[in-house]
Amino acid sequence: MTLPLCGLLIGRMLRALNTIVVGVHEANDAFGYFNQELEQVEHLALGRRLRVLDLP
Repeated sequence: MTLPLCGLLIGRMLRALNTIVVGVHEANDAFGYFNQELEQVEHLALGRRLRVLDLP
């Protein structure tokens, strides 16, 4: 394998790896956002449940 071809192959592999890392990072951000929204929904549901229990 010639040196330029080897460099091209390594460059493409590094770009592919970078794409994977960025994708995982974005997925982690999306999961964190989803988890935060879920916690808010759970908090609201708990508040409503407690208000219903306080009714005479």
